[in-house]
Amino acid sequence: MVPLYRVIVKRDVSTKTPVTVPYYEIRILKFIHGQENVQDESGHVLEKLDKPVGKFPNSGDEYQRLIIKYGDAVAKCYPSKDELLSLVKKQELKNGATSSL
Repeated sequence: MVPLYRVIVKRDVSTKTPVTVPYYEIRILKFIHGQENVQDESGHVLEKLDKPVGKFPNSGDEYQRLIIKYGDAVAKCYPSKDELLSLVKKQELKNGATSSL
């Protein structure tokens, strides 16, 4: 299981969208929307993560899941699939999980 964090994505002056994502997906959100537009729940630029708000099972191929969701932005943030998969594994181990679904 991979921990999930709640962040706010500021899409424009009047649109703020709460999203719940794993740690490694935040890098992609910052790339797409700009670092200043990925915020904590108080509306401040995200500098550190609060406690996880939940967990979700690793899809088995997180890189492919993210490619489907975000397209080319994934390769810009994670040029190597192995880099992303290493982060996924670290998050799983950090939370006591030893395998994915």
